[in-house]
Amino acid sequence: MIYEFQHERKRFHLNSLILVLGLMLASQPETELSGLFEQAQAMVPSDIDASTKLFREVYRRSIELDSLQRAGLALYNIGSNLVSAGDFDSALVYIIEAEEMFQELEYQRGLIQTNVLQGNIHNFLGNTQDAILFYHYALDYATFCLDSFSQARVLNNLGAAYNSAGRIQQALKTLDQGLKIATAIDNPVILGDINNNLATNYEALNEVDKAIYYGRKAAEYFRLGGDHEYEALALTNLAAYLLKEQEVDTDSVAYFLAKGKVILDSINSPSILTNYYRQLTFLNIVREAYPEAKLTADTCLRLLDTFPYLHGRAQIYDKLYLIYKKENNTSKALEYLEKFFSLKDSLVYDESNQQLQELEAKYQLAKKDALLANQELEISRKTGQRNLYLGITLALVALGLFLYHRNKQKENQVALQREQIENLKKQQQIVALDHLLQGQEEERKRIAQDLHDGLGGLLSTVQVQVNNALRSLKGDAREDIALPQSASLISEACQEVRRIAHDMMPGALIKIGLFAAVSDLMDTYAFSSGIDIHFDAPDDEYQIVDKKAISIYRIIQEIMNNLLKYSKANNFYLDLEIEKDTLRIIAQDDGVGFDMSDISSRSGLGLEGIRGRVEHMHGSYNISTKPGSGVRYELSIPGVIELNESTNAV
Repeated sequence: MIYEFQHERKRFHLNSLILVLGLMLASQPETELSGLFEQAQAMVPSDIDASTKLFREVYRRSIELDSLQRAGLALYNIGSNLVSAGDFDSALVYIIEAEEMFQELEYQRGLIQTNVLQGNIHNFLGNTQDAILFYHYALDYATFCLDSFSQARVLNNLGAAYNSAGRIQQALKTLDQGLKIATAIDNPVILGDINNNLATNYEALNEVDKAIYYGRKAAEYFRLGGDHEYEALALTNLAAYLLKEQEVDTDSVAYFLAKGKVILDSINSPSILTNYYRQLTFLNIVREAYPEAKLTADTCLRLLDTFPYLHGRAQIYDKLYLIYKKENNTSKALEYLEKFFSLKDSLVYDESNQQLQELEAKYQLAKKDALLANQELEISRKTGQRNLYLGITLALVALGLFLYHRNKQKENQVALQREQIENLKKQQQIVALDHLLQGQEEERKRIAQDLHDGLGGLLSTVQVQVNNALRSLKGDAREDIALPQSASLISEACQEVRRIAHDMMPGALIKIGLFAAVSDLMDTYAFSSGIDIHFDAPDDEYQIVDKKAISIYRIIQEIMNNLLKYSKANNFYLDLEIEKDTLRIIAQDDGVGFDMSDISSRSGLGLEGIRGRVEHMHGSYNISTKPGSGVRYELSIPGVIELNESTNAV
């Protein structure tokens, strides 16, 4: 049974690995094709012909890989490129073929975009009823998909188509519906498009105030969405609306035209630049700046040579006729009047005027809509690619989880062992430090006892004998001056032995307790150093654990040694405070201090010894200093105070 289980597990590993490798190998051609598709998209703004050729290659390879969705997207993009090139008939062939593929795949987003693009083509060609029909098809698909973005965009296009058909009220109703959806999804570019179309509709109704209101909002939304080209279009259109007011605010018109020109200087949009110079010409005429008007009119006509907007050309001819007439230049006035009527007759002016006015807007709408649709389809395609990668990732995760569960128990055991080892090391370090400190104190005690009993006793005996000799020789001429000096030196040696023995094992600490021993120590240092020492300790009697009392005493000794050796202080303050069972030590001097960042200065002050003793007693400490500001020690040692049951200390 164990062998069979292990065999099945190995076979599972092998199958999982084969699945992962298979998915990775299958994804390589798809990844290469995705890169080719993105390259073709990137070439659209600069070289449409090269982009179309690359999309044809994407279509061919997609068919070979049986990737019908990508093949349909390639056909759609070829059709979109042909629309931009003005070849509408060929574009419809590719778009219809892409639509058939999307219908077979039931790819709803693709069906939305192919119907929108067909609607744009028919709207641009003037087949308004056909355009409205295709927009309704696209709206049905978008509603079925619950795609709010596409719904808002299609309603915007549908509103523009109703405007072209002269059904202004229906256009306003449709655009209002799209505005609600666009506001809900808070998409500034779509909001800009809808407000721009609302402004156009209200201009057609001669409601100039509303046209100006929606024109301002359109420009603001395009700015927020980063759509600079359409921001420039909205600004130049806004100038046109302001020029239609009964009392023209020429400063406002000039302001919006100037803002639009700043944007146009940074992009390439001959159609919007033409609109700018057309409105600037009208403004100069209102200002009666006729020389400037003629210059801007000539610039506009040169641009119209590259972008055929016949109605705009007719308007410029009409304005030039009026300018030259006012200047009494009859020949020039007659020249432009003839050009105006010639153009008017060729356009069958009375029947096509409305279409000509909207030609530029339709062109821009078709171009922009194709770009938005292509971006949305690419997002959808990347979603499919992401799902493929997600499948690969899930397979790898499944393999990883299996290995994780197999090794989890072992890792937990290793972690537990490591934790036990670390705890053991810490315990060993604590025990070693405790033994070290205890050994140091025992050795100090032994040496102090030897000094006191051995050398101290011997020196005391010698001192007694020398004193006896001095008394016997008192007044004797044989008395030599060297003998009194010897007695003095022996007396000093006895005092030094007692001091060393006291420092190594203070009797006061053993006999009268920590606070009294520290007070005795402070008196000694004050007498020998000349430093003003201010000492404060609790008045109540406390019992302190012997081992901790010795360590605390040694800490204070080390602080005092640093004070005498390095501080050059005049005053020293030591406060011992008790809070519950914790002893707080606060020491402060007014000496030269030192730089804490200097490792050499810190290691030379015995601070490691202080830190080691404090940490051994599970306390905390903080040393603050800087050059010229003295040194402050703040130490806190818990669990050292035991109240004497015979006292009332709290």
